[in-house]
Amino acid sequence: MSIQNMFSEKKLVILVVVVAVLVFGYVGLNQYRSNKAEQARLEPLSTRGLPPPAADVATELFKVKPILELKIQDSDTSSTSTTSSQQWKLTGITNKQIKRVTLESHDGSTQSTIHLEFNTEGTKLIYETTKANIGKKMGIFVNGKLLSAPRIGGVINEGQVIISGNLSVDEANSIASQINNTIPIANRPILKLVPVDDVTKRDNIRIEDVQQINKAIKLYYNDKNPYYPKNLKDLVPNYISKLPVAPTPADGDCSFYDNSYEYTLVSSESYVISFCLGNETSGYSAGYHTMNPNGIISSDGARYLPGFSY
Repeated sequence: MSIQNMFSEKKLVILVVVVAVLVFGYVGLNQYRSNKAEQARLEPLSTRGLPPPAADVATELFKVKPILELKIQDSDTSSTSTTSSQQWKLTGITNKQIKRVTLESHDGSTQSTIHLEFNTEGTKLIYETTKANIGKKMGIFVNGKLLSAPRIGGVINEGQVIISGNLSVDEANSIASQINNTIPIANRPILKLVPVDDVTKRDNIRIEDVQQINKAIKLYYNDKNPYYPKNLKDLVPNYISKLPVAPTPADGDCSFYDNSYEYTLVSSESYVISFCLGNETSGYSAGYHTMNPNGIISSDGARYLPGFSY
């Protein structure tokens, strides 16, 4: 091989190396620029170009706040105002766990109520929160405003909450729409204002249900004489195949939490089953009633209920 040919080959090798360096350098520079552009795109507008701690403050200010929050009253606080922000502790229960929103209006009323049904996560949180805070108030906050503060009288395991707070139809519709719009579109139900009708039909079902429960209790008593059941679950399945559940929604002045059949063993010789009617039905006035071994009686007084009490 001649010397001239050797120099030509070396020049060719050097040229190839230089071209490779330039090509890889160009690709790397473009990738770097692309990464920086993507980083800038993902950076929140509120913090872009702000040095710490200003960026941290801006991030906090622009953070999306939950529309709905359920909080527990802090018993250690010295404040007596239910509106004091220092009085409430976060529970982690927000609109993020809501599965369904129902807006209801009542006949002859200018007010509406909002029924919230929570998903599995929310139901578990409500159960754990109410179990650990019986006797305390649970504040229902919407957009930071306290709408109602029912007292927890027992464990809530149904994963359902009602918002009343004397809301007008327009106010209830606005709140319900905001909450409903946070539900993923694929799972979002159509929000409708459901007029409460057929109250008499539901009240008749309630009366028939407590009569059925009462009959089962008497059958139990005849077998276990002289004992009444400690709770209604003792009746299943030997004396009643399945415990009836009050039809929904609640009617009249009966709240969501009143709309149930509650059994209380008063003594070895007596018991009461509490329930609530929306209208005057079958000779019984609207409102709270109890059934004891002698039958249904009217009751205008308070009654003990699991769940929330006002």
